[in-house]
Amino acid sequence: ITIPHMGWNQLKLTQPDHPLWATISSDEWVYFVHSYYAETTDSTIVAATVTHGSQTVTAAVTKDNLMAVQFHPEKSAKTGLQLLANFVEMVKQPVAVG
Repeated sequence: ITIPHMGWNQLKLTQPDHPLWATISSDEWVYFVHSYYAETTDSTIVAATVTHGSQTVTAAVTKDNLMAVQFHPEKSAKTGLQLLANFVEMVKQPVAVG
């Protein structure tokens, strides 16, 4: 397995109905530049994975109002721009307090 992982890889959405993925489908290509990945002990927060070599690694996590991606949206062309637009739309939504 090439480390660092630099280049394009296909997402497998494990939470496809999450608003972060609005109009983004599984198998979209995103751009990675990293030499590590996060392992989670709670599989329910994994929002997307990718396969790198023979390993399936976490590419995105979500829990409540926390969202994080391992890839670079700003380098991921149309898919990355859509993800950023989806995030902005989520932030604009009113939140009930109390």
